[in-house]
Amino acid sequence: SEILTDPLLLFADEPTSGLDSFAAQNVVLALKKLADNGHTVICTIHQPPSEVFLHFHKLLLVAEGRTAYLGNISGGTAAFEKLGYPCPPNYNHADFYIHTLAIVPGKEEECRARVKAITDAYHEKEVAEGSTQGPEPESQQMTETLRDMSHRRRQPVLVQGRHVLLRSFLTAMREFQVVGVQLMQTLVMAT
Repeated sequence: SEILTDPLLLFADEPTSGLDSFAAQNVVLALKKLADNGHTVICTIHQPPSEVFLHFHKLLLVAEGRTAYLGNISGGTAAFEKLGYPCPPNYNHADFYIHTLAIVPGKEEECRARVKAITDAYHEKEVAEGSTQGPEPESQQMTETLRDMSHRRRQPVLVQGRHVLLRSFLTAMREFQVVGVQLMQTLVMAT
C-alpha cells in the first residue's frame, strides 16, 4: 500500500523472501523501474541469485555489526581482491560475500579475524578518504531529495482509498473460495 502514495523513498525488507528465482527477478525489476523513475529504493536481500544480484546499483555488506563494504556493486569484488580475498571465476558474487563474511561453526576465531580485517580495512579507507574529500555528489543529492520530501504533494485520500478498495476487490475475486468460507464462518458464529 506504500506504493500507492508514490513515495520518494521505499524500504523493502526482503521483498524476494520465499519466491522462486523468476518471481524474485520480476520483483527486483519492478523495484529497479521505480529507482529508474527517481525513487530511492533500499532493499535487504539474503542470498540473491546472480541474475537478481546484478540488478542492484549500490551494495552494503555488514558483518558482525560493522560495515565491510559500501559502494557500487561492481567495485565490491575488487575491494575484496585487494584485501586478498578474490572471487573465483564464474562464481555468484553474493555467495562469495556470504561465504567470506560468514562465521562458520568450529572456525569462529579464524572467521572473526577475517571479518575484523575486512571491516577494519574498510573503516581505515573511509577515514582516509573522509579526511581529504567532501561529501559525494550523490549523498548531497540524496540530502536535498529527503529535504524536499516534506513539500511533495501526496495522492488525495479518495484516490488512495479507491486503489486500496480495487486491490481488495481483486484479491477477494482471486480467492473467492476463501472469502466464501470466511462468510460462512461469520454467519455460523453470529447465530
